[in-house]
Amino acid sequence: MFHQVYKKTKSKDLMVKYMKEENELDFTYGISDEELTERFKASIKLNQEICRIKGLPIACFDKKLKKPYLE
Repeated sequence: MFHQVYKKTKSKDLMVKYMKEENELDFTYGISDEELTERFKASIKLNQEICRIKGLPIACFDKKLKKPYLE
């Protein structure tokens, strides 16, 4: 999310407007990027397990062959 921020310059009469980017989750809830990354990875693993149980195909990537495949 972008916020408009006004910053004072060396001359006190001049205010400069610039855009500042902030992560809304970090800003609102105090969750670090590392925590979000771990939660994201856990959700992907959970979704893959659900797909396996349901018998749905799972898209994977072979690092050696550098090609995608369905599991």
